[in-house]
Amino acid sequence: MAERVVVTGLDRMIEEFDQLSKGVTYQTVGKFEEILSDAFLATQAAVHVLSGGLKGSGVPMSSFDGDVWQCEIEYDRSPGIFELSLGDEPSIFHPEGAHADFLTKAVEPADRKIGEALDAVFEDAFHEKR
Repeated sequence: MAERVVVTGLDRMIEEFDQLSKGVTYQTVGKFEEILSDAFLATQAAVHVLSGGLKGSGVPMSSFDGDVWQCEIEYDRSPGIFELSLGDEPSIFHPEGAHADFLTKAVEPADRKIGEALDAVFEDAFHEKR
């Protein structure tokens, strides 16, 4: 007796994986760019301004080669290293302290938003409701 396997939904699954294989759309890249812009503005707001050197050195950068989107927000090591070295100790210019990881804390919301945008790519491809 021959065994028989019935597969349902295979065509849809192939279509969904085919959709993912095409990569992200420029609309999705635009969303990533918006998140990067918001993250950069958050870092600019978080930078303590003494001479303006650290704040002025901030540069957001991104690239998309059709397959991979990547981004970076860069600040000069000096004077940034001096700000970070103060840790959470109060200083004459910043009695509230809050020097340690101030840039990392500023971009934490962006991590969540990037995750949500990536989830949306898969949800759209697999026709899942958000």
